[in-house]
Amino acid sequence: MMVSQGNSVNATYQALKEFNSFYFTQYYLYDAIFFKSHGIGWDNVPASYILGYNFSSLSGAVHAAQYGQKYNLLPQSSNGGSSASCAA
Repeated sequence: MMVSQGNSVNATYQALKEFNSFYFTQYYLYDAIFFKSHGIGWDNVPASYILGYNFSSLSGAVHAAQYGQKYNLLPQSSNGGSSASCAA
């Protein structure tokens, strides 16, 4: 709809990245942590890339969460386990 109103494809992707970051906060936080651990700030991740299957899917969210847990990048809960979970 945005493109039909004269917005560029890049602006549309950016708006969707921002919307998804708000609506799916936990999953996109995992993604942001993943990129930050590779020296890439969230603002520098291309919207078209983060909205692809490797990140904006259930399997992408699980992968990012597992990465964060494996490298102790996610906050720990008081019982010693990770406070983050992708379990349904």
